[in-house]
Amino acid sequence: MTTRTFVRLLYPCLLLATLLTVACRRDELFPSSIAPYIELTFPSQTTVQTTSSTSLTIFIQTAQAISSVAVQRGNRIDTALFSGNSIWTVSNYPLENGLNSLTLRVAGDGGTIYTQPATLLKLSLFSTSLGTMVLKTPRYNHTAVLLQNGKIFIAGGISTTGGAALRATELYDPATNISTSLPAQMLSPRAGHTATLLSDGKVLILGGETADNGSSELALPDAEIYDPAAGSFSQATFDRTLTRTEHAALLIAPTKFLITGGENDDEILFDAKTFSLTAQPYPIDGSNTFLLDANTYRHTLTLTNNKPVLLGYAFASDGTAYPRNSVLTPDNPAFQSGMTKPRNNHAAAELEPGLIVVTGGSSFGAQGAETVLQSIEIFAEPSLTFFTILPLLTAPRTGHTATKLSNGTVIILGGKNAGGVLSSAEQLIY
Repeated sequence: MTTRTFVRLLYPCLLLATLLTVACRRDELFPSSIAPYIELTFPSQTTVQTTSSTSLTIFIQTAQAISSVAVQRGNRIDTALFSGNSIWTVSNYPLENGLNSLTLRVAGDGGTIYTQPATLLKLSLFSTSLGTMVLKTPRYNHTAVLLQNGKIFIAGGISTTGGAALRATELYDPATNISTSLPAQMLSPRAGHTATLLSDGKVLILGGETADNGSSELALPDAEIYDPAAGSFSQATFDRTLTRTEHAALLIAPTKFLITGGENDDEILFDAKTFSLTAQPYPIDGSNTFLLDANTYRHTLTLTNNKPVLLGYAFASDGTAYPRNSVLTPDNPAFQSGMTKPRNNHAAAELEPGLIVVTGGSSFGAQGAETVLQSIEIFAEPSLTFFTILPLLTAPRTGHTATKLSNGTVIILGGKNAGGVLSSAEQLIY
């Protein structure tokens, strides 16, 4: 017998012995004690659900014998059925409006229960146009504030791409869909500023710039207050370290104000400061001043569940932009990434506690190419999750405003896109 023949006869025996060894050691190589991999694969956990019920598809990969699979939401428990190929399903699963926090429960060997969280969001939101010539003056990078009388105060901005900032103001009445020019103008032309309703019904207007011409972004070092009852503006003073444009600001208590990021003299800022409104010049509250972990501007700051939520781009030291969001507190200023579409110069508003709608804005591709967005997404603060949603805005917009009315409707005003500066408006009905 030749050596080649001997090897040819011996090989099947060696192969059989190897297979038997592996089979005998299966429990050692693939121990059943390893927790199973559990995933809700349908519906998507990043897309808003609009129907009252849906089927659930659960994928489970494990070496264990599975005795049961269930879906728990609060006190409700639904049993899933095995459909083959590691798939378990629940048919006609009812969804509640808002966030649905689910727990996928898998009973494995010895009755051990393994769990995996999943989150679905159900809501109805659609956009309708309010007209193309609603604003008296087309504008972008302006501000819009809901006054105590239910009307929206609109201030400043820019009316021609790359042009000078405006002093002009107007008042939009949602009940009639008519905007009226106001005789009083701001003391200084401003764009990229912030305007915030104070507890006494007045509006604090802070910072901004006088043009959008691509030159040095030199911020205005002052503020002013608009008094709706008197129909007049007065000068306000504050700590000069607050000087900035394209920042975000938020009233977080009756006399406490939070301001984040922005830009001054081409420097993108990464601080978050609070200051008191009890006396002028508005003093900085050093105990609540902290640094963000990245430079950011043209972002939004929205209060939900008593937490300031920052949404937008962050900028690395080399100028690279990347999507960021953050739930801000002085002891936890860290960002978490996650927006479904990177954007800045967008507009955001709280739909209900814990849910923020994010609209439009600009996204930047290779070599800084700008795309003006028409998309909408929802941020759920309890789960720190973003969800895509249809329909789109009626027009792409960046540098616009989003203002929530007392009835829950969100009014979108102005902005710009490839067609120019907009005087149009639309509403998101929730």
